[in-house]
Amino acid sequence: MVVRTEAEFKEKIEYGFELFYNDVLEKKDIRHFFFGITLQKIIEDYYLYKDFVMAKPERYYKEMVMQTAPSAVQVKAPQFDEIQISLQNNLRLAGFLKVEIPKLAQGVV
Repeated sequence: MVVRTEAEFKEKIEYGFELFYNDVLEKKDIRHFFFGITLQKIIEDYYLYKDFVMAKPERYYKEMVMQTAPSAVQVKAPQFDEIQISLQNNLRLAGFLKVEIPKLAQGVV
């Protein structure tokens, strides 16, 4: 486990979100999911809601994340997976360890 100060973590997570946001906007298939959403809103929502995301058993983080939204507002599975993979790849580029990424991604999605 990596020990980071609060400032280091904040810098890395915001950089990872910036990479993720820009990556999604570059992809024609999924960029429409971010229409009307700003990078600042993603960052604010992460900090606002991260404490409300319930921890899952460790085995849960080894699988792809499942959608928990009501079926009426769920994104199609391939597009959801593409967004999730983009988030995980960009968090890795931001410097997070492979074992840290699933828990962080769960809090964002």
